[in-house]
Amino acid sequence: MKMGFVQTEWLFFFLLGLSFLLTIILVLIWICWCLKRKKPNLASEKLELKSTVPFHYEAGLHTQQEPIKGHLSAKSVPTSPMQTRYFLDTSNAISRRHSLDPQTLDLDMYSREKSESMGSLPYLGLGQLCFELFYERETEKLQVKIASICQLQSKSVTTTPHVFIKVVLMPDKKRRYQTKTIKDTEPEFNEEFVFAVPVNEVLTRTLRMTVCSFDRFSRQNTIGYVVFPLTEAKENLVMEGGTGEIWREITKENLILGEVNGSMLISLLNLPTAGRLTIVILKCKDLRVDDDVDAGVYVKVSMVSGGKTIKTKKTSTFRKRDISNPVFNESFVFDIPNEYLEKISFIMAVCASPRSGSSKRIVGRIVVGPYMYSSGDGLAHWNDMLLSPRHSVAHWHDLTR
Repeated sequence: MKMGFVQTEWLFFFLLGLSFLLTIILVLIWICWCLKRKKPNLASEKLELKSTVPFHYEAGLHTQQEPIKGHLSAKSVPTSPMQTRYFLDTSNAISRRHSLDPQTLDLDMYSREKSESMGSLPYLGLGQLCFELFYERETEKLQVKIASICQLQSKSVTTTPHVFIKVVLMPDKKRRYQTKTIKDTEPEFNEEFVFAVPVNEVLTRTLRMTVCSFDRFSRQNTIGYVVFPLTEAKENLVMEGGTGEIWREITKENLILGEVNGSMLISLLNLPTAGRLTIVILKCKDLRVDDDVDAGVYVKVSMVSGGKTIKTKKTSTFRKRDISNPVFNESFVFDIPNEYLEKISFIMAVCASPRSGSSKRIVGRIVVGPYMYSSGDGLAHWNDMLLSPRHSVAHWHDLTR
C-alpha cells in the first residue's frame, strides 16, 4: 500500500514539471516570433530611401539634389520607416528654403492681405471729417479749410445724400459759414473760410462743424457734429503751413466746451490679460445744482463706438442734503478686448433729478478715450491708464456742457 502511494506521488510531480517546461518553451517561441516580426528590413529601407530622394526642378530639367553639407551627420541616417519619412520631409523643407529667390516673392501680397482683412470689418461710425487750420498773428485771422468727408453713413440705402457743412467759431454764433452742397457719400469740398479772432482769444475758441444733408423732400437733416477746441492745435496753429490735415469722427453729440459746471473724480483700471476695463465713479464737487429744484443727482456712463452708444450704466441717485458734492464710490466693469481700446470712448454725464414731474437735465459731462474721440484731461487720463496696466489711475475732470 505504501509503495503504491509513493509511485503515485512521484508521477504527479513528474507531470507537473513537464507541463512547466513546455510552458517555458512555448513562451520563448512566441517571443522569438515577435522579435522576428518587428525586425526592420534594412535592404528594403535602403531601396525605398534611394528611390525617394527629392529632386530639384528648374527650367524643365530634373536632376537629383546634392546633399546639403553641414546639416546632416552619420547619426542622422534613418533606421525605421517613421524616421525615413521625417528625414525626407526635413530634406524637402531645407531644399525649398534654399531654393527661394527673393526676386520672385510678391511682397505686396502681405499689404493686400492686411487691407482686405481691415476692409472686411464693418464700419459703425457716422463718418470722418478732414479739415485744416492756420492762424496769422499779423492779421489776426483764422483760416479754416474744409477738405472732405470719408465713409459718410446715409440713412437711406437707396439714395445718395446731398451733403453740406455749417461752420461756426464758438461762442460767436452770429458769424456762420456754409459749404456748397455735394451729392456723394465721400464729398470733397476744399473750401476755405476766414474768422477774425484776436491773439489773446484764439485758444479760448471752439470750432463747431455741423454735417447736414437734404432729403428728397428738400428737408434739412443733421447727420452729426465735429467739435474741435483750438487749444488742441496750439503748437501747430501758427506754424508755416498750419496744422495740416486733421481727421475727426462725426458724432451725434454736440459737445461744446463752455462754462465749468463742477468737477468729477473717476478712476480707470485696465486688465489687458482679462480684457476688462473698470470705471469707478468716486465723487463730485461744486456741481451747479439748485437744492430747491433738484432732488438728487446721478452719473450716467455710456460706452460709445463709432458714434453709436453700445452700453449704458448709471449710478444710484444721491439724495442727501448736500447734492452739490455727492459721493458715489460705484464701479462698472466692461469686457473690452485689447484690440478694441482704440475704437471706443466713454461719456460720463452728471444728471439732476428734479423734485417735480419735469424731465431730467444734464449738469455736465466728460469724455474719456483715445485721441480720435477725446482731448485734454480725458485723453491724458486714458493714456495714463494704458501706461499703467493693472493699476487704478484716478483723475479730476471738469464738467462742461
